[in-house]
Amino acid sequence: ARIRTARAVVPIVSPRALRSELLQYALEAALDARRERGTPAILPVQLGPAEPPGEDDAAIRDLIAPFAYFPWNAPAD
Repeated sequence: ARIRTARAVVPIVSPRALRSELLQYALEAALDARRERGTPAILPVQLGPAEPPGEDDAAIRDLIAPFAYFPWNAPAD
């Protein structure tokens, strides 16, 4: 419920997270709320270097594709 009323959602996207059903559910809830109310802002953070897409991570990649992501490769980022 908090995701639906949040002003921003910051999904941390790693190769493992891209296969997470929980992350997929949370993103779908945030996107539903965004369609209804115009918020939350979706601000994905790419943790580590991006990997080539795979079949098992297509759902989450498709959900975050419209949003600019913020790369985080090292503590200095």
